[in-house]
Amino acid sequence: MMYATISNYKIHIETICNKAGLVMKIIKSLAICIALLASGAVAFGAPTSVTFTYTGAVQTFVVPSGVTSLTLEAWGAQGGTRSPAFSANQGGYATGILAVTPGETLQIYVGGRPSDSSAGFNGGGAGDFGGAGGGGASDIRQGGTSLANRVLVAAGGGGGGEFSSLMVVGGVGGGLSGGDGYREPDYSANPGGLGATQTGGGANGTCGSLYVSALAGSLGQGGSPAGLSCAGCQGHGGGGGYYGGAGSGNCRGGGGGSSYFGSLFSGSSTPGVQSGNGEIQITFGGLPQTLTFDSGPVVAVNATNSVNATSASPNSGNAVVYTTTSTGCSVTAAGVVTGIHAGTGNCTILATQAGDDTFAEGTASLTFSIVQSGQTLVFPPQTPASLTFVLGSTFVINPAASNTGLSSGNAITYSSLTTDVCTVSGTTVTMQAAGACILAADQAGNTDFTSAIQATQTVTLSAVPVVPAVTAVPTLSEWVMVLLSLGAAALGVRRLKKD
Repeated sequence: MMYATISNYKIHIETICNKAGLVMKIIKSLAICIALLASGAVAFGAPTSVTFTYTGAVQTFVVPSGVTSLTLEAWGAQGGTRSPAFSANQGGYATGILAVTPGETLQIYVGGRPSDSSAGFNGGGAGDFGGAGGGGASDIRQGGTSLANRVLVAAGGGGGGEFSSLMVVGGVGGGLSGGDGYREPDYSANPGGLGATQTGGGANGTCGSLYVSALAGSLGQGGSPAGLSCAGCQGHGGGGGYYGGAGSGNCRGGGGGSSYFGSLFSGSSTPGVQSGNGEIQITFGGLPQTLTFDSGPVVAVNATNSVNATSASPNSGNAVVYTTTSTGCSVTAAGVVTGIHAGTGNCTILATQAGDDTFAEGTASLTFSIVQSGQTLVFPPQTPASLTFVLGSTFVINPAASNTGLSSGNAITYSSLTTDVCTVSGTTVTMQAAGACILAADQAGNTDFTSAIQATQTVTLSAVPVVPAVTAVPTLSEWVMVLLSLGAAALGVRRLKKD
């Protein structure tokens, strides 16, 4: 493999000039192409990879003109070891795509693997009593040189070695979490330094007693047993990283650091892949491809909509692929977005168009909000729909209301809209007066769902019909009955005479 050095960058000439025949037709000589590379005049064309190796000092990278995104890859250093064949404490790997501004300077820190008890460059913890130091992290910093400026970190492995024919294992560099250090056979039997996480350094190590917090790792720094006289036995340093792994004495391995890719697009990490010193590779170049998103879609929780990004012509012709690392939404490669949780600006979609021999990879991002979904209640007519009113009598809501789809999961509650006619407790209705008893069903919302629109049903409470009182017929005595009979007979005789 041939290399040219440009401003301390090691550039693969084959990558720049992989179309040598075409270049020769244009400039008549491949030698001219190499001379251009050596002079620092890197023209757009095929993507370019710049590799940084361990130097023990900070290095820099200036973003070339016209470059607005970089593909970053970093490998952390392996932890030190007293046994040359020992390789269980390898460094971690991290990658991601970083948005940049042409002309800005990035700070490059490539981790070193210690050869003795010294600390590995860039955050490795020092060893003690002949133990090994932890491997340094490899990281890239944007906008400054502090730990807070790190945008990508590949973790270093913890120091390890051998004690009394037993393997002293340093934890691998993460991954999101570093590996734990120990002495054979395993951590539970002989615990060493704990691996780091995304929120803190390895919590403790072993020094005379178990779980000693004085050996804990911290932000960017592996823990160290140096100066603690841990029972006079080999002490091993923790690996550097986003957070460092814990160091450990008592002939137990140090913990591995954690890697970090933060908010980088297409970010990922892998534990335990790098032997020796660390390395960083930056890929850029090629004719730019410009992607432009349409306006953000309206997407509700558990609903779908589509995003679309258009690539300006000319371009590679490769398909535009959509991805996201947001927890509020998901997206298919074709751009179909599904809402998962509601929130403000909680869905970011990355559109990527792969490059080719002429064009660099094109990217664009779109951020929008996932909105709450509604809830719909169905409250069927009550059975029976009419009841005879009896003060204090009760009946049960039947049938109950239900939700027609996905919901907040909150219980459906009932109330009376006519408390002078009826009241409700749970699903039991108590009669208060005759009239229309209007029952209401409600379901509260949450962060993902709005409250359901209230549904109602009416049960008529009829008054008991009033039956008119019957007047009693008086009872007549026998003499009265005789007199009435004689009177009726006399009237009959008089009528006959008259006729």
